[in-house]
Amino acid sequence: MIGEIKVYKIRKTDTLLDIARSFSLGFAELKICNSGVDPWIPPEDEILVIPSEWILPECSFKGIVINIPEMRLYYFIPKTNSLYTFPIGLGMEDWQTPKGKFKVTGKKENPTWYVPKSIRSTMEEPKTVVPPGPDNPLGKYFLSLSRGYGIHGTNSPWSIGRLTTHGCIRLYPEDMEFFYRIANVGTTVEILYQPVKIGIKNNKLYIEVYNDIYGVVKNPVKETISLLGKLGYIDKVDIEKIKSALEEKSGLPVCISVVPATTSEKK
Repeated sequence: MIGEIKVYKIRKTDTLLDIARSFSLGFAELKICNSGVDPWIPPEDEILVIPSEWILPECSFKGIVINIPEMRLYYFIPKTNSLYTFPIGLGMEDWQTPKGKFKVTGKKENPTWYVPKSIRSTMEEPKTVVPPGPDNPLGKYFLSLSRGYGIHGTNSPWSIGRLTTHGCIRLYPEDMEFFYRIANVGTTVEILYQPVKIGIKNNKLYIEVYNDIYGVVKNPVKETISLLGKLGYIDKVDIEKIKSALEEKSGLPVCISVVPATTSEKK
C-alpha cells in the first residue's frame, strides 16, 4: 500500500473539481468517497476525505500499469523501489479502453490530431485534422502506444476521473508534462481491470473497491471470496465487512481482518 488518507476543509470558492485537481485526484474518486457533498457548491468549512492511499493492483510492478476501474495510472521507476501515480480519464462505455499489454512506441510534443473516420462520424462539426493548440484534445504531449492507442494530455482538465475518451488515456496537463519527461520509448504498459484490490498493512488485510465501470463483474461477492481463497486469506477475513465494502465502493482501503495476516506486506 502507498500514500495516506488526508482531509481538507472546504473554502468558499471551492468545487470538487478544483479540489480533485489540486490533490492530483480524479473527479469521480473524490466524489464517491464524499457522497452527499454538492460537487459544485460544497458547504464551506466542511471536511472532505482525500482518498490518497492506494493498494497497488496485482501486476508486474514494472513500467506503466493502468487499472481501468480506479481510473489511475502507476509508473514504476526503473531500477528503484519508487513509483508515481496519476489520475486518468478513460474510454466511454461505447469506446472502452482495452485491457492488455502494450509498449510506448513514440513521443510527440504539440501533436496534431488526425481524426479517425470512426470518430469523425460522432462529431457535431467533423474535422479530419486538428492542429496543435487549445482546441486539440490531445493536449501538448502524446505518448503513442502499440495497437493504435495513446497516453496524452487534454484541453479539458475536468474530464480526468471520467469516461470521456475514445479509448485513449488522458492525464491532467501538468501531470502529462511531467510524465512525458520521464517515460521512455519501449516502456511496457499493462492495462488491467481490477475493481477489487487486496493488500496488507501492519499485518492487517485491506480491501479497496471501485465501481465496475464497464459492467464486467457478474458476481462481486463470489469473485472476491474466490480471490481471497487463491491468496490464502479467506480464513483471516470478516465476510460481512467484505460485503459492506463491495456495496459501498468507496475507493478507500477498508480493513477486513479478523486475525493478523502473517505473510509479507503486499505492495
